[in-house]
Amino acid sequence: MGFAYTPGLTVADYTVVRAVRRLPLKGEVLVKVGQKVQASDIVAQTNLPGEVRTVNVASKLGLAPEELAECMLKKEGDPVEDGEPFVRSKGFFGLFKSELKAPLKGTLESVSSVTGQVILRGPPTPLVKRAYAAGTIVEVQEGESATVEVRGSLIQGIFGVGGEANGTIEIVVDSPKQVLDADRIKPDHKGKILVGGSLV
Repeated sequence: MGFAYTPGLTVADYTVVRAVRRLPLKGEVLVKVGQKVQASDIVAQTNLPGEVRTVNVASKLGLAPEELAECMLKKEGDPVEDGEPFVRSKGFFGLFKSELKAPLKGTLESVSSVTGQVILRGPPTPLVKRAYAAGTIVEVQEGESATVEVRGSLIQGIFGVGGEANGTIEIVVDSPKQVLDADRIKPDHKGKILVGGSLV
């Protein structure tokens, strides 16, 4: 049975909750329906696109945009290292050549003969989704999400600060009306989720 303490918030001795662990873009789901998972288990993963740097090469080297292609030392899709030259002007009678170095490690994504700009992209950033709670996988959307079914007690909070976290729940007050003061928080509470009363 659940009890409402604040409109929309519930405290229940026993309930069933389904948590959808969804990737922000297409990736790989690593679990199957019926599989048991722990809170720390990775259920899905993907790679977020790397940082983009746009370099106005034509302006920096004094080139016409249509001259850019013949000055490139790298072609679209080539990897580049941080500080590696990727374009070099032809200079004047082969003299006074100028070059630009990559501002990051990544890939040369595009070369525009219209704007004279080159786009470089940094390496992708791995992103993982963990189960967040111990339970059973009850639904999988390939490349997108996994749904974890959790059975147990439920205490909803009003708001959260920071990213996701998990830990053992411990009630540290004697009633919902009691104020949670510093004296009730002990060293062995570190890493736990503490349930307080009316105020902190």
